[in-house]
Amino acid sequence: MKRSAPLHIALTEGRYDRTEALDLLTRHVHAQIAFLENHIGPNSSEEDIKHVERRIARLQQDFFEIKQLVLKGGARCQLQVHVVAEPE
Repeated sequence: MKRSAPLHIALTEGRYDRTEALDLLTRHVHAQIAFLENHIGPNSSEEDIKHVERRIARLQQDFFEIKQLVLKGGARCQLQVHVVAEPE
């Protein structure tokens, strides 16, 4: 069976001033955290909860590092946020 080619979506792509860049990044990260938190429910196992917590902690750490990079950089920042969906 032939696999379909991956689908690419450029959510954010361009040059932004620092304030705009941080706002966009913050919104993307908050949306992802909310999505992950919605996967925790009353029937979630301890293992599932720990997995989601680790993913959120890793995302927060990555965001902190990118935020520091943006703040140390110049007045403008190039952002590229892409989604690649590939059927299995």
